Amino acid sequence: MRALVLAVLLVLVPAAAAAEINMADSIEWTTVDSDLVVRGKVTAVKTRRGPGGVVWYDATFAVAETLKGPRRRSVTFAVRHLWGPTPAEWRAKRRELLLFLVDSKRRLGEDADYARAPFALRPHDGAVLALDGASPDRAYAATFDVLDTRARILDAARAAATSTATSSHRLDVPSDAPAFGALYAGSAVWMTVPVDARLEQLALAWIASKDLGTREEGVGALAHFRSPANIAVVKRLLADPDFAVVTESGKSPVRRFLVRSRAHQVLDAWGVRHATPTIDAPHRP
Repeated sequence: MRALVLAVLLVLVPAAAAAEINMADSIEWTTVDSDLVVRGKVTAVKTRRGPGGVVWYDATFAVAETLKGPRRRSVTFAVRHLWGPTPAEWRAKRRELLLFLVDSKRRLGEDADYARAPFALRPHDGAVLALDGASPDRAYAATFDVLDTRARILDAARAAATSTATSSHRLDVPSDAPAFGALYAGSAVWMTVPVDARLEQLALAWIASKDLGTREEGVGALAHFRSPANIAVVKRLLADPDFAVVTESGKSPVRRFLVRSRAHQVLDAWGVRHATPTIDAPHRP
């Protein structure tokens, strides 16, 4: 039987040395949460100044392909520039870009000047992906893969554009996944994915994993998909044999059956009657 040892301690760590939880939106959720996803190049740029010396760019984008939203030949979007490449640089270098845009009204709460263009970049990392050159920008898939080629990025965005999701789910990325290695900053890596049929398929696959943490995440993801078949799956996990050895300050170590606990929580949330499983048991090395 495999066991994972966890220590729960209160430790004061200097801020400079603190590990960081890194968070990323999957390309699937980035696509679902955007109003317009287009591939093409910036062809014109106008610069303007905002309060406090903020630099704004109103960029015209020639659309080679519309992946999501109404088809159009061009689109104008506003960029409040704070760091990184500017639209002027994208134009000068003729970069091929994949843009994830939202109606500018969605960003008026941040700055009223967004109203001066019909669209704005989605307000999270990954709203602009450069597709050209020897090393295109990277994206992250709901399968925890790193997408680092033009073809893989576009295929994933095109597939996600057909999703009917209206909400998202946050996953704890497994430590052996490619996305974890790419995003790791000393602590956990969290990824946001859309709640749709694809997530249900992934959750069922994760539940079948040999890894304790992956199975636990699978149960949490399956919580969005109540059905007779999924109720039966989750009920079976009330007898999951794997545990973590948890040591809490001042207490004796216990075996904590994490998958059983998550299955119990999900069944309770679904209103499904079931026997409460053993979640904590004395640890005898």
